[in-house]
Amino acid sequence: MTAMTPARKLAAAVVGGGILVTSLLTVPTASALGLTCDWTGAGADGLWSNAANWTNCADAAPGEGDLLRFGAGAATLATTNDLVGVSFEDVEFAIGGYSVSGTPLRTDGLTVAGSTTLEVNVVLPVAAGETAYQISAPLTVPIPWEIEFDQEPLAVASLQLSSGAVVDARLDGAGDLLKIGGDGVVHARGLSYPGSLELSGNARVRCGGIECGLAGDPVTITDAAGLEFTADTAFARSMQVGPGSGYAVDAAGHAVDLQGPVSLAGPATVRGGQDSAPMLFSGGIALADHRLTVHGATAVPLFADLTSSAAGGLQIGSADIPGSIRIEEGQLDHNGSTAATGAGSVIVADDAFALGPDALPGTTLEAGATLGTDSVITLAEEVQLVDGSAVAALSSGGSLTLVNASFSGGVNIQTRAAATSLVIEQLSSSDGSSVVLSSAGADAPIIFGADGLSDYAGPTVASSGAVQLDRDLSIPGDFRIVDAAVTTLHTLPDDLHDLIADTSAVTIDGAGSLVVNDNERIASLAGPSGVVHVVHPDSGLTVAGSAATTYEGDFMGHGHLTHEGTGTLHLTGDWTQAALDSTLDAEAGTVIVDGSMPFTTAEVFGTLTGAGTLGEIVIDGGTVAPGTSPGCLTVEGAVSGSGTIAVELGGAEPCTAHDQILSQTQDLATVTWAVALTDGFQPGIGDEFVVVSTANGGTALPASQATAGDTVFDVVWDGSDVILRTVEVPADPPVGPPANPAAPGVNPPQSELPDRLAATGGGSSWPLWVVAAGVLAAAGGLLAARGGARRRS
Repeated sequence: MTAMTPARKLAAAVVGGGILVTSLLTVPTASALGLTCDWTGAGADGLWSNAANWTNCADAAPGEGDLLRFGAGAATLATTNDLVGVSFEDVEFAIGGYSVSGTPLRTDGLTVAGSTTLEVNVVLPVAAGETAYQISAPLTVPIPWEIEFDQEPLAVASLQLSSGAVVDARLDGAGDLLKIGGDGVVHARGLSYPGSLELSGNARVRCGGIECGLAGDPVTITDAAGLEFTADTAFARSMQVGPGSGYAVDAAGHAVDLQGPVSLAGPATVRGGQDSAPMLFSGGIALADHRLTVHGATAVPLFADLTSSAAGGLQIGSADIPGSIRIEEGQLDHNGSTAATGAGSVIVADDAFALGPDALPGTTLEAGATLGTDSVITLAEEVQLVDGSAVAALSSGGSLTLVNASFSGGVNIQTRAAATSLVIEQLSSSDGSSVVLSSAGADAPIIFGADGLSDYAGPTVASSGAVQLDRDLSIPGDFRIVDAAVTTLHTLPDDLHDLIADTSAVTIDGAGSLVVNDNERIASLAGPSGVVHVVHPDSGLTVAGSAATTYEGDFMGHGHLTHEGTGTLHLTGDWTQAALDSTLDAEAGTVIVDGSMPFTTAEVFGTLTGAGTLGEIVIDGGTVAPGTSPGCLTVEGAVSGSGTIAVELGGAEPCTAHDQILSQTQDLATVTWAVALTDGFQPGIGDEFVVVSTANGGTALPASQATAGDTVFDVVWDGSDVILRTVEVPADPPVGPPANPAAPGVNPPQSELPDRLAATGGGSSWPLWVVAAGVLAAAGGLLAARGGARRRS
């Protein structure tokens, strides 16, 4: 106890006797029973026991119940409390730079308005009611010292922070409730305070690892306040959070295990750890009627509960900040919604009931978020996918069956690791947006399951890996295959199925392939590359639409390709692999073959043209027009049948100036010959054109003729070639230029092909030749100059 000087005795007597009431009214309540002592440091030793270091202290050192003020103008700011056992009414640090060492500082009040360091234990007794400590500047109590709250039962201690003040200290002691509010941070170098903590305003409490202490009473967090973790931590206290803004709980990228239960009293936001070290809700999380927003990585581990009412829910991530949650087991009491927003936001459901029972409001993915699994589950809850969001099998061994999903703005369906699978049952949409299928490889298929329905109108893109179609109308709209292997259902190949819609325009890019095990009909086939594999002799692909398309990819297999639409299919790729006995059925429209198909038999009911190679050609009422104005069509076997062969003559040279079929043999006794003259060409009498050239002969042809306008040809078989021999020419050749002539050496466009093919024994659809009137006089010399034409003597 400080020695009583005469001045201090007088001051005490005045207070005790109730004299000088007017002067007492000017003394703050906190120091009503003591003096207000101002530090001067004039004693030069920094000791609190030296009266020379104080003013307004009755010429003595401070004593029990006094108020101490450390303000501006002091001779020294480094002080030592050597007043052992003295308890003060209040201690105020008005400016920065002060430090205190020595014996423990016990004070009923504490005000820090300037940066202060207390290298002593600070004991804050609270006898009753609520005592607030005002901290508006940095306060540091370095280890091993601490702030100790010494509270009576039901008494409340309150740290009121302002101006972003930081309290860097270990918090300890005994008490029922500590409030931390205002605007600032308590960096708890140890959080051993056993009572409840209430965080409010913009106050933040930080701790990490063992600094966060052992089990204690609950933590309540409201407003923009929060609990932040600075290291990996097992936090044993229960928490009630919300309503609030900012992060009520912030793992800040660390592995934090919330071992106590977490409950919501209003909407709140938390930030978890990293994907490899998420924040764990090991004590469970109860949402009630409120929504919890999650940024960063979190998880609800085994044996932890996630509960909510129908009005509550989880929001994972946002448009700007990703979040994730892994739910490892069934959560039958999660009756609210689950949603994820933004690219990088992920919901991992590792149990069939991870997202709650199969009921509304269901699960929603927005703006590129992902719903996936690392387990083997069938997810029955309704899933809504918006603006390019995804469902995915995430890890090897994982399998997701999606029972009921709808989408808008596009959807991504993915397997992201080897040895996974994803089965689509119900998939619906009404906005015409696309479905993108991305598989991790041949052992990670995306399967349109046998039970379900693809109820959407937009296009489907198979971008990679393996896709299996196991039900009718798996693909209901247009279909683009890019670097993916698409396989139709393995079934009886002679059955006609509808796994891809009859109206689908199919395009193949990159290394994409379409493997047809059954019989499929589509509207069109196009693309710059890829493979169509018709596996079995009884399996095939039918193109039935009216479009004019070009497919530059290859075919393989023993099956058949059929064109029965009114459009045009231009084939420039090869059909050589496992192609023995394969067939190309040109049933209607036009098929142009410019690729190599040496083992394929073409059966022609419609029109076949091109400058490629085929195994055989069988004409069955259709038209074969070799070349592509003009050109040569090669047949490795026989060309035969009954129908029409249409040829263009534009000069003497075969393949470059006139059409020709090159074959092994021919059986064309019953065909009709249609001839068209091109580029203004007019043969002379006796000119001959080999239109079918065989290596091994063929059947004799009956005497017949073909005409091109007023030009008449005998059709002659000489034992190896079919020859058109000119026997009549127009008496009066035209004297003006032909109408809309083609430029010299330029073939007519493909769009003029029907005109060319229509010239069966009749006039050509364009003028035959251009010559001046005087050319007739030189007709003999003109005929002599046709050195490339064959003549007979």
